[in-house]
Amino acid sequence: MTRISVIMALCLFAMPGFGQTADLASLLSGGDRPRTMTLKQFDSAWMRVLIEPMDTGGSGSMMEQLAQIGMLSDDSSPDKSLGLALLSSMSGRGKNTVLFTKGATLTIGSETFLVGYRPVKNAQNLLQAALESEKAGKDLDPSTLFGSARWNEDTVTELSLINTRAIGAISSVRQFELAREIDEGAPGSMSMLETLMLLGQSTSHQHSAPKEAKVGQAKPPAPQTKPSSTTKPRKK
Repeated sequence: MTRISVIMALCLFAMPGFGQTADLASLLSGGDRPRTMTLKQFDSAWMRVLIEPMDTGGSGSMMEQLAQIGMLSDDSSPDKSLGLALLSSMSGRGKNTVLFTKGATLTIGSETFLVGYRPVKNAQNLLQAALESEKAGKDLDPSTLFGSARWNEDTVTELSLINTRAIGAISSVRQFELAREIDEGAPGSMSMLETLMLLGQSTSHQHSAPKEAKVGQAKPPAPQTKPSSTTKPRKK
């Protein structure tokens, strides 16, 4: 059923004005299409779609279960945040891809590829981020691992070929609107980041919370207030 829905979506792109056939040599040389485009270079002739990958199960599903178990634990340390980020990355969560396309396809051998552009993720290399944090004597900031989910008109997209056999579903099909893309940003890309930031806020709150006075420790004396002076009426 999923396969049929993907084929129907591709047939929709093949309608006049959208369906095209790409040439591999032209794609690789950059003569047919530029290798990169910014959001402001797209217009209403382009379609914005969400590509959901085929669920392959296996180790990815196991890693996802481990990540979910980790999120339920009481530990809110930075080490846990980093561990959850790694498990999430290994499980393939959040891999849904926003693609800007005109429905062009490319056939290589027996495989068919959907041609389009997807935003470049500015996620920092994990090892590099860890080394820089250690050198600076600071804790690793989880936000540096995921890049920014906010887009602007200069956000770069790169030419991409997506094998149609690896597509689980195509959803959220609509005409490209620059203002809407900037307003919505990358769908779903902040879910794990928001989780990590919440964990960080929780840890920071625990460290900054005032400690209770130990048993036997003298409390500071309360400030004394002078009694208000009142004048009594004189007896006649």
